Amino acid sequence: MQKKIIDIINWAQVSIQEEFSKAANPWINCFASVTDILDSYQYFVQGYIDEEKIKKIDEKIERLKTEVWELRQKYTTDKNKQPTNKEKKDLFEKLAEIKRMIE
Repeated sequence: MQKKIIDIINWAQVSIQEEFSKAANPWINCFASVTDILDSYQYFVQGYIDEEKIKKIDEKIERLKTEVWELRQKYTTDKNKQPTNKEKKDLFEKLAEIKRMIE
């Protein structure tokens, strides 16, 4: 089960790009669909990760969701308006950090 959430994070860039190219959603909304899945990560890691580590992961996820929310305020008005490459890189680095904690 733990592998499923890791796979979701590993494939995030590809799945976000695919969703963005097919849907009318702005890029940041496509990224938010990954953070929505992360909300249920505890289901995937139950019995694999201790409670203390889960608390730390929860904090990281909440900070990422807050950042995504802030970027959504800035970039959801126009599908063609996207976060900068630096902002995208930062988001993906945060996903990778969460993945490392789960592994």
